[in-house]
Amino acid sequence: MTRKTTWARRKPTTETDPRFAPLPDAASAPVAAEAKASSTTDLSVQPQGTASQSAAAKAFRRELARFERLKTQLADMNRLCQAHKINSGLILQPLLDQHRAFMREMVLTLDPWLDVTTKGLSKAQQATARDLVCSLAEALAQQGEADMAELHDKRHPQTLKEKASDDAEQMRQLFQEMFGTELPQDTGSDDPEAVLQATIERLQAEAAEKQAREEARRQARQAKRKPSAAQQKAAQALQDADAMLRSVYRQLASALHPDRAPDETERARMNALMSEANAAYGRKDLVALLNLQLQAELVDPDHLDRLSDERLKSLSLLLKQQVAELERERQIEQERWLHDLNLPMGFPLTASQLQAWLQDQQDELMQDLLVMQDDLAIARNLATLKPWLTEQRRLAKRVERRMQTIDDFTF
Repeated sequence: MTRKTTWARRKPTTETDPRFAPLPDAASAPVAAEAKASSTTDLSVQPQGTASQSAAAKAFRRELARFERLKTQLADMNRLCQAHKINSGLILQPLLDQHRAFMREMVLTLDPWLDVTTKGLSKAQQATARDLVCSLAEALAQQGEADMAELHDKRHPQTLKEKASDDAEQMRQLFQEMFGTELPQDTGSDDPEAVLQATIERLQAEAAEKQAREEARRQARQAKRKPSAAQQKAAQALQDADAMLRSVYRQLASALHPDRAPDETERARMNALMSEANAAYGRKDLVALLNLQLQAELVDPDHLDRLSDERLKSLSLLLKQQVAELERERQIEQERWLHDLNLPMGFPLTASQLQAWLQDQQDELMQDLLVMQDDLAIARNLATLKPWLTEQRRLAKRVERRMQTIDDFTF
């Protein structure tokens, strides 16, 4: 029966990409079902008597509902993905540790056969065994196992340091071809990862510069044109919205002044609320400021229903801006989680899909471990090792041909 190899196909650890800071661990909880949505504000989204509301009031309530829905979705996604990350570590890490241990054991099992000459392995079988030993040892050395680095360098014509230096040199040349300049002096020129990171940062900087130039040209063109009536109206609406935001903030700042506090307890409460108000105003968080009005008892829960249509339109415009920013934040967080959890692009971040993905990962790992255990038993006996190495060589050539076909394919 033909058996597929599982050796060195999987990364031994579940470390995250260094470009993303690790998230703090949360309390372990199984991923079972979607979290129920809950309101993120104290504002009433659907007050009584909506039929008598004006069009401006209804528009404001719709924007507020969108904001609350997005806020809840973002919080639920973060909770769900954090729980999945914890579960993955609890379930998969022991299996990955065993996978790594089997890799090490295979290296130490195959390596002595390379020194056997009398009635030992053929040249082709020795080459296959050496390739396996070197590739497994290199993978383990990258995880910090120094003895595996020494073993690799003993069996391979090129040391791991020489490999890294060659990789870095190729990337330096690529950098120079792409940008017409050498790498910055502070880049670790002998570290391929540092060179790659420098290249990514340079591409990002160039993209940002290009976008800034295009935006400056666009603004210059607009400045030359006389604004239309619609543009003038939109600009005035933005000014009114900003004025409304300042008005809410100034009301809070006046009401929460420390001199108004009757005692130290109230002074501390007012200072805390003012600190929140400063932060909310800095990020133009209208909903937070409106809720702080409620906490400071400056208004009652129904005060929004009594605002004029013009003020409600200004509030709606501010909310639309905040909703757009929240949508961008949700998209960024979704992409970050997909990258952090090593999920394919477009993967649906739901409890059921994440649970199914985790189950598939667990099943695949357990199957790999069974195959690896059988392979280790085969590798300990010369009579079974020789045909096994021949099969491994055949499988490796098949993979190589497949990869060559992909490389030669023209899109």
